Amino acid sequence: MALRPYQRDAVEWLTKRDAGYLADDPGLGKTRSILTAVEGSEILVVLPAALRDIRVWETEAELIKWDGKIRTVSYHGLTRLMEGTVAGDFPVVIFDEAHRLKDRKVGWGVAATKAAKLADRVYLASGTPAPNIATELWAQLRLIDPDGIPKSYWKWVREWFDVVSDAYSEFTIPGTLRACNPTCGRADDCEHWAEFRAATFTNRMLRRVRDDVLTDLPPLTGADEPLLIPMTVEQGHAYATMKKEFLAEFDAGLVVEALNHSAQFHRLMQLSTGVSSLTGRPEDDKHSAKLRVLEEVLPGRSHPTVVGVFYRETAAAVGRLCERLGLRYGMVGGSTSAKQRKEAVAAFQAGELDVLIGSVAVIGEGMTLTRADEMILLERPWSPGQMDQLTRRLHRMGQQRPVTIRQYVTPKSADLKNQWTNSLMKKADHLSRVITRSDLEQLI
Repeated sequence: MALRPYQRDAVEWLTKRDAGYLADDPGLGKTRSILTAVEGSEILVVLPAALRDIRVWETEAELIKWDGKIRTVSYHGLTRLMEGTVAGDFPVVIFDEAHRLKDRKVGWGVAATKAAKLADRVYLASGTPAPNIATELWAQLRLIDPDGIPKSYWKWVREWFDVVSDAYSEFTIPGTLRACNPTCGRADDCEHWAEFRAATFTNRMLRRVRDDVLTDLPPLTGADEPLLIPMTVEQGHAYATMKKEFLAEFDAGLVVEALNHSAQFHRLMQLSTGVSSLTGRPEDDKHSAKLRVLEEVLPGRSHPTVVGVFYRETAAAVGRLCERLGLRYGMVGGSTSAKQRKEAVAAFQAGELDVLIGSVAVIGEGMTLTRADEMILLERPWSPGQMDQLTRRLHRMGQQRPVTIRQYVTPKSADLKNQWTNSLMKKADHLSRVITRSDLEQLI
């Protein structure tokens, strides 16, 4: 397949500089663009373990008959690899899904800095460079321009942003852009944000929006339209009991952590899906309204389907459902081995599976699942950025059919409130909070 015009522009942009950030929207073919730009080189690609397991970069290189040498390492494995490494070992270093480096205190950040200093050329790639807030770009941009981006994170923050007290903790955090005010309107139309982008991104980042450059994709529906699936009677009773116990424990003075780290809150989320999603017992599968609807939908599908889940027990329940229905299925998640992930994705793309059951945390980055034209989310990711990444696994180059995203959401539960909590939790990677009982009751 020939490069599209915007990909050729990316290749030209990359080849003119020794360091840069290709931040095109998900699904625009960043891997192929970068490989073409470094044709004939010896490269080190740092990427999430799940993508390393299924050989994303090697597969693309084989597909385009790329001339060069690739070595891949996970972000977790980068520290060990960098021990004893010297200049010249890896002339070109590429950080894929580079938003993994957004936290300036992340453990592999030191190794990433060393790799970038030793390399002749450094490129970053991510469709969501700042998943939550603009200040997440600091650590990433420092890798490609350590002289142009201040060494001090807080010096850079204070240059552009107000620093405010967090409403839920004792921390101070980056606030809104300093020059902005409520009369500025939308951030992407504001002259102050334009000034920030010009000073921060110019000559460092190339980003194109999918709707601007990829106009021939088939339609996408359902991404913003949750389908409400009320609980079964037994499921509702179990949820009400657990909710009462949870609030009683809160009144007793137990410390409640940030919502996305609360074991009790996760148990409520699991019950929102079904009783077996919490207990793991096959006999409890019948007490799940979502599984009942899925049982009606899957047999009528004429094309392969991706089913997204958050919890391991839910994945197991969907697997049992596929077995009862006589459907061929594979699994991709945190508990599957590298070999199993590779085989499952390959079999799915080859049309050998009817259903791919995937963890939303794993399949949301870098995978191509265009064999499917429908994704059913029994459980959703925690941020809009992750949701967009999931959608682009199907709705991307190579997709020939209209794509439908179905989000099964349980009303009167923590599941329905999940969408609302995005705004509350978007800084949860950095901060720990304690919330009030009234806040908690609204969420569960």
